Amino acid sequence: MTCDEEILDTTQSRGRRDGSTSLCVVQVGKALFTAHAGDSRAIVGYADGRCRAMTEDHKPSVASERRRITEIGGRIEFCGCWRVVADHPTKPLRAALAVSRSLGDIDFKRPVNAGVTAEPDVRRFELDENIQFVVLASDGMWDVIRDQEAGDIARSILKANDVLRSGAGAYDYPEEDIIRDACREAAQALVDKSMERGTNDNVTVVVGLYMHTQA
Repeated sequence: MTCDEEILDTTQSRGRRDGSTSLCVVQVGKALFTAHAGDSRAIVGYADGRCRAMTEDHKPSVASERRRITEIGGRIEFCGCWRVVADHPTKPLRAALAVSRSLGDIDFKRPVNAGVTAEPDVRRFELDENIQFVVLASDGMWDVIRDQEAGDIARSILKANDVLRSGAGAYDYPEEDIIRDACREAAQALVDKSMERGTNDNVTVVVGLYMHTQA
């Protein structure tokens, strides 16, 4: 929320209207925490090949988000997709946003709160030997690649680089730079696949490997 205020202050002083979704994954002890605002999404890949979404996209079409927005007097309209709508304070203009939470996006926060917030949803996932990797990406990728397919693509690259153990249990991981390069290659493969499929939005991807070590 502090970051959001800084962005709003900066954009206001510069006469800009910038905004962004936000997503992070943090390990604390034997737990993974996700925090996000918007429709960037994180998935986790398991040793048995399954992938699971760790976050739920913040969109005006989601019932809980729609209720939160309308309860404070915000408006939602269908403009190609469901969007939060905000009127310009002095001009006969309006802005429409396809996400219901974000950093920045001053049109929806100042001088009138249209229901868009930077307050994140935070979730906790217990770490165990079944968790192998995570994929974080902006909606430009998720618009054209489903959760399981994204995990399958990342998994194939990580396996090809021999940095992914075949199952639960101890594993002698290679050098850190080899792991980093493999994760970057997997992320780039997801970016390239998104572009091949003609995504209409920007694409940012991060792949992270969870390294299980013996106590």
